[in-house]
Amino acid sequence: MFKGRKLFAAISLENRLVRAVGTAAIVGISSLALWQAGVLFRSPNEDVALTDDAGQTVVLEIRAADASIQTPDAVGLAVGVGEGKLAPDFEVSTLTGERVRLSDFRGRAVFLNFWASWCGPCRVEMPDIQALLDDHAADGLVVLALNNGEPFKPANQFVDDLGLRFTAIGLDPSRQVIDRYRVRAMPTSIFIDPDGVITKIHAGLATAGQMDEFVRQALGLSLASQ
Repeated sequence: MFKGRKLFAAISLENRLVRAVGTAAIVGISSLALWQAGVLFRSPNEDVALTDDAGQTVVLEIRAADASIQTPDAVGLAVGVGEGKLAPDFEVSTLTGERVRLSDFRGRAVFLNFWASWCGPCRVEMPDIQALLDDHAADGLVVLALNNGEPFKPANQFVDDLGLRFTAIGLDPSRQVIDRYRVRAMPTSIFIDPDGVITKIHAGLATAGQMDEFVRQALGLSLASQ
């Protein structure tokens, strides 16, 4: 009886070891795939060499976003991620290599959209966002689209494929802004009035009608003026 228990224990230990080795192999293969895709173990900084129309090589310096900068005060409101609060400031690199801050657009309503190239609903709503920007350009609307943690190449390809001409398209390679804004769904849209106050937060796909309503609210326009 004792020998039987020892044999059973040895078999159980062997099975656990086999499962552990198998799990480690799966994790290793998955990590390798993510590393090769540029998702895991990737530096938040990236130098991108492009060829301009004149055939010259231009190097864009894509640097980590900064979500720790101080938010300029406005109307004495608390800074936070919530409707009626002052939107936290941040600085990001754009697809053109420039650095922009959310506060650069104070005095104008901002449609802040978080997206990713792998996000199907993002692709669906992007043309509607572009149409809204075209419709409300004279009202001073800004569309600031912020990519969720991807390298330059897939983000830029997505933008080129859709022919987007937003005010600014930023990169958040280490997801600092994503985390600061507690974004959990792709896409997520945040609408900000000219004073920098969040007027609406919408997680997930938004219809053209919903986005138009939220933009008009941020702009202070009446829905009756459509």
